[in-house]
Amino acid sequence: MEQLNINKLIKHNDTWYKELLYLKEHNVRGKGGEIVMEALAAWRDYCGADHVLRDNGGFMLCETIEDAVVIEANDTVDNHV
Repeated sequence: MEQLNINKLIKHNDTWYKELLYLKEHNVRGKGGEIVMEALAAWRDYCGADHVLRDNGGFMLCETIEDAVVIEANDTVDNHV
């Protein structure tokens, strides 16, 4: 059973990601031991991830955290609705 962890934040190459699902490597290995990229892509799409990171034990299916947009002090909420 895989654990859904929505609280882990990861910084990689100056970009922040929210880990949606950690997938152990054996879940996407074929009979010959190779990584089945179609299976990994299916998991990525299933959980709504837009980026995949890898560590020694598996894959982190992540959502990219976009940079904040600065709103000028003279703008009001009504201008952005």
